Amino acid sequence: MTREEFARRLHAAAVRVLAYARELVVNSVPDEYRFDIRIVPHTQGPWRDGPLVDPLLLDLWHRSRDGVLRDVTADHAVAELWHDGRVPEWIDISLDAIELPHDDRWRVVSFVELRCSRDLVDDAQLWYANEGLPPFHMLGPPMPHDWSNRHTVDGQFDPKGRKFILPSRNKR
Repeated sequence: MTREEFARRLHAAAVRVLAYARELVVNSVPDEYRFDIRIVPHTQGPWRDGPLVDPLLLDLWHRSRDGVLRDVTADHAVAELWHDGRVPEWIDISLDAIELPHDDRWRVVSFVELRCSRDLVDDAQLWYANEGLPPFHMLGPPMPHDWSNRHTVDGQFDPKGRKFILPSRNKR
């Protein structure tokens, strides 16, 4: 996959995720977005040989704080995840938070989490081809653990109980 194609798919997946989130959350979901990147390492075991993380992703994994590289632009995400035509085998993408970016206190942006496989592969091995944007698997935002269609709990839901409030990062 070319770098440009990966960037196009990343943008298209982010747009889809934000549109889906608007159907689920009470919050206003801004069109502008930044990414949080999480590499999901495999645990060692008899069923899995090799390193916890692909060597090309190891630097990113070590630089991340608490396993997440936060608040990166789309260009930065592409630079971190695209390696000479190889990209993570799968990337779960979802709206994670809506907050002020750390470098611009006058805007609110959507923070989209990229939860990535630790393995880099070429096009033939990408997951989620049936969704149209491999390796991206579009998910909804994280719902409160006590979400219910019938009632509101602790101010987390709208009066009809159909949507929920996406909490900020510092409340997680």
